[in-house]
Amino acid sequence: MVDAYEAIRRNLAGHTEWPQSFCGLLSENAEWNATEFWRLHAGLIEAARAAGHSATIDRWLALAVSTIQQRVLSAVVAHYDANDVFTIKGVSSEELYSFVERLEHAVSGVFTGSNLPEADFDLVNPSRV
Repeated sequence: MVDAYEAIRRNLAGHTEWPQSFCGLLSENAEWNATEFWRLHAGLIEAARAAGHSATIDRWLALAVSTIQQRVLSAVVAHYDANDVFTIKGVSSEELYSFVERLEHAVSGVFTGSNLPEADFDLVNPSRV
């Protein structure tokens, strides 16, 4: 089982593992690291499962998830801005859209307490195969 909070926490600036995390690599190196994405995704899915058993969401978790989502979406917007030099490496445009879809649903799951079934996605989570 994934430690949801640690998988999320390491993607926040200031954490000792930030430079190797998905958000750290994306922000600092413009690298879309699929392995680290799925690690973060697993934490979000696990947090959604835990939230499904509660009527409320922890404020720290809500802020952390919102911060991560904002950081990723800002990078994606910059990637597609012809006037910005930021270009994400390691992912095709089609894959990027699919990864962003997975992120959006995982983040939504944290707030709703439920996740969509794996079969609903075109982009396959390698740990679910």
